[in-house]
Amino acid sequence: AGVKWRRYQAKQPSSKTVTRWMRLADLTGIGVVHRDGLCCRDFDTPESYRAWAEEWANLAAHLPTVRTVRGARVYFENHEFGYLKFADGELIAGQRHYSVMPPSRHPTGALYRWSVPLGPELYVIDDLELAGLVPTSVTYQAHQAHQAHQAQSDPVSPSQWEWVGGGADLPDAAVLPEPSPEHVEIVMHHTLPRGPGERHRRVFDLMIALRVLGYRTPLECKAQVRVWFERALPVITSKAFAHTWEDFLIAWKNFDPAKVGLKSALLRARLRGRPPELVAEEDEDLVTVAALCRELQRAAGEHNFFLSTHEAGTLMGVPPMTVWRKLIVLQGEEMLVCETVGSFENHRASEYHWLGIR
Repeated sequence: AGVKWRRYQAKQPSSKTVTRWMRLADLTGIGVVHRDGLCCRDFDTPESYRAWAEEWANLAAHLPTVRTVRGARVYFENHEFGYLKFADGELIAGQRHYSVMPPSRHPTGALYRWSVPLGPELYVIDDLELAGLVPTSVTYQAHQAHQAHQAQSDPVSPSQWEWVGGGADLPDAAVLPEPSPEHVEIVMHHTLPRGPGERHRRVFDLMIALRVLGYRTPLECKAQVRVWFERALPVITSKAFAHTWEDFLIAWKNFDPAKVGLKSALLRARLRGRPPELVAEEDEDLVTVAALCRELQRAAGEHNFFLSTHEAGTLMGVPPMTVWRKLIVLQGEEMLVCETVGSFENHRASEYHWLGIR
């Protein structure tokens, strides 16, 4: 590199310094350090990028994209993931990494070019797996590596919720039949962002919550999304409702129940209420894990269900060991059976069967 860049991993160069760099006689390219949440998904081949772009056409049309010599790089903002290597490329993230930007010239003579131009703001993508930017098999690694950060992002902890219902007030349908004002108010309150940088992720949570409550189309949700937006205005930086509504529509379109089943199950657990077996239980973590297992079993029917203590802990806002200990208690009480022990190293969650009243 023509400029030693490591000193700028933690601080931004001054305008005067950048101007001096641009006047270098041997300057052939420019780069950017991946600080402050800047990420890019580097696709090694045109085929791998094309496969992603065809499946996620909406995102591919809006996310800034650079054509490289071998494939493409898609840029966005995410504050949870670090650098990851894949079979078909890599996720470039973290201040120890940089990427070459247009109109730099590659040693082969080819130029880096924008195929989707860079806009005034980067799109914030919180769920990279749901957006097809990260394979499912690496999410456990990413959650583990960034658990400390996620613990500060206001997870849905037991102390923040009030249990509703008594465990038998909701049917076993895939979604609830008629959303009640009480349930809507609960999910409205607990999906609101608590500060700047959370809006996009919370919009996704709101979308899942409204689906679980029984809303069948995004248009049915628009009034609720507007109320949510107006309540969130004091703490969000994007002040246009159109931006939030677009994000909600994109999240709705790209929703995949198979990939967000745990979050949906936790919400249903809260709405359905305490398991009858634990009505008088004072350990809120135990009640939460039990209710979560109950809802996962409902979704699995007669089959077993998978549960990762790392993912459950992240959603609940507790250490994975806490979830593991509560699972042991439920097994000791003969309310739960562990059919297969998983392995974090092999990215495989343990397999369980809930024996409580279903």
